[in-house]
Parts: sequence; C-alpha cells; structure tokens
Amino acid sequence: MRFNNIVRRLRERIELDLPVVLINANRINEIHEMRKDYKKLRYLLEVVPDQNNSNSKNDKEIHKMIAELEDIPDLLGSIHDSDTMIAYLKRVRHPNEVTHILHEEISERNKKYENLSNFANEAYQILDTIFLTGSRSCPRIRKYQLNLMNRCIQID
Repeated sequence: MRFNNIVRRLRERIELDLPVVLINANRINEIHEMRKDYKKLRYLLEVVPDQNNSNSKNDKEIHKMIAELEDIPDLLGSIHDSDTMIAYLKRVRHPNEVTHILHEEISERNKKYENLSNFANEAYQILDTIFLTGSRSCPRIRKYQLNLMNRCIQID
C-alpha cells in the first residue's frame, strides 16, 4: 500500500510538470525536478516487485517500463547539463571569446528540448501503464493536462 502511494505521488508530480515543461522551454527547475521524479520512479520499480500480481507477464511489462523510463531522465539530464553550461557561459567576463560556444550550446539545447517534445506522448503512455491496481490519475489532473497540451499545440 505504501509503495503504491509513493509511486502514485511521483506519477502525479510528473504528470503535472510535464505539460508545464512542454509549454515553456525555460522552466529549468521543473525540468530538473521532473528528471529526479522519473529517476525515483524508475528506481522504485526496479527494486520493489509488484506485490499485487507477480506473474511473468506482469514482470515483463515492468521490465519494459523500466527500460523506457531510463530514456526520459537521460534526456532531461542532458537538457539540464546544457542549461548549466549556458548559465556559466553567460557569466563569463569576456563574452566575445565564448559567443560561438554559447550559440552552439543553445542550439544543442533547443534540439534536445525538441526531442523531449517529441518524446512527450511516449512519456504519457509510460505513465498510463504504471501498474497501480489499474488506477488512473484523477480526472481534474487529466483535464488540466489536456488544456495545457492544447495550448501548447496552438503555440506551435
């Protein structure tokens, strides 16, 4: 029961942060927090077996989810690394010497962010398949997500 509550809370936090991050590429703190939540979720799924149903089909689904969960924090971490580098380069005393490096890093960061946007549907599918007794997130959260996603699509 406690395991399910922890996983549910992590899942809900991710589900709330994901649309916010997708709408605004400059939400650096939210990107980093979402990465940490994904990692915690993956680690929980790795170390704690499904207590409700321990058949081999479920084990395979969990292992597949864990593999998919590895990609998301890696991408979010790469974006965070770029954000850190960009912030550092902007503080350099002789900006003319690093301008081309800064522009390259910003360009790379934008490509990574675009990959995150393309990966978002897969991220939602992963969250939807988490095995917590078939429960879905509350309808209010789902409606909030859909509204944010629709605004995101309209911006593009």
